[in-house]
Amino acid sequence: MSTIAILFGRKGSKGIKNKNIYKLNNKPLYKHPIDEAKKVSQIKKIYISTDDENIIMGGKKLGCEIINRPKKYTSDRALLSDAMQHAVKTVIKLEKDLKYIVLLLCNSPCFTSRELKKGFSLIKKNKDIETVTTISKLNMFSPVRAKKIKAGKLINYIDNKTLSKFTALSGDRDKSVDSFFCTNAFSICTKESLVNMAKNPWPFKWMGKNVKYVIQEHSVGDIDFEWQLPTVEWWIRKYKS
Repeated sequence: MSTIAILFGRKGSKGIKNKNIYKLNNKPLYKHPIDEAKKVSQIKKIYISTDDENIIMGGKKLGCEIINRPKKYTSDRALLSDAMQHAVKTVIKLEKDLKYIVLLLCNSPCFTSRELKKGFSLIKKNKDIETVTTISKLNMFSPVRAKKIKAGKLINYIDNKTLSKFTALSGDRDKSVDSFFCTNAFSICTKESLVNMAKNPWPFKWMGKNVKYVIQEHSVGDIDFEWQLPTVEWWIRKYKS
């Protein structure tokens, strides 16, 4: 049984122009996850789902296989889960002996091969698990602290009746309920989970229902805005150099 990885990244971007080919620490953004995946012996082949000619040419030079992403999966309104379903159907036809598929994003470079190897160890030890993904504790973004605007006024994002069920609440970041967020650095999924993706729960349909995790102590998440770039550069210098 084999394992492959699929890297996702479309052409263009609203937040950062040509984001996925933006040079970060002297190499394009899409190359960072490829380099880490290549260090993991379990991953036998890397595919790239894209419509970007630069990523196609660069990916081929790195030995990656290309999945030409259809136009309907490249617009601003297209869902990542739809592009994933298309890519998974494509690789399943090409790879007859698949057990795991690693999902990577061009704009999520902040993970190490050590974390990937830890993820593989977890999914192999837990036979009922469908996915191992990356998370980070970000109490500053706890839903307990969140607000929304209604009729020009700030109100709690979670209604007061629901909040009252918690026994210990605080607006203080360090005393609030621990809140873990998916960082989208990688997801190691069973083939079965991805084949049944359409039936899986939102918002991360590729993960399935039984999910384990690798906690990232410091994570930037996926990159969408220019203000994130200096933080990503710091992360790469600190954890990959």
